[in-house]
Amino acid sequence: MTLIPSGIANFFTAMQAGQVAGDALVALFSEQATYTEPFSGTPVSHVGRDAIRTAFARGWEFPLPEMFVRIDHAEVTDGQIFIRWTCHSPALPGGFGCGTNRYVMDPDGLIAELETTITMASQA
Repeated sequence: MTLIPSGIANFFTAMQAGQVAGDALVALFSEQATYTEPFSGTPVSHVGRDAIRTAFARGWEFPLPEMFVRIDHAEVTDGQIFIRWTCHSPALPGGFGCGTNRYVMDPDGLIAELETTITMASQA
């Protein structure tokens, strides 16, 4: 069994809470963290807390209704933490979407790198 670091568990909690947890979410990242996401159709990297806040703010403008995220699998490989997840919302095709987050944590337990990929195949 892989234990999920508290910074990552707190990330999922804050991310699901939306804009009201924006400050808490961004505080989980190191000052010069990199967040790479595919949500605009092409992977885009955001560097630094301000850029990461701006990236998440786009999602806060149109939040998914009744959204919750289930962590399906966690593993640590070569200092990287991989979390496979399923996001549930009636606004998503088929009611769910799936993906993987790859994290690299800094020595203080903050997120130094987060890369999100969408995989869509799942046993939801």
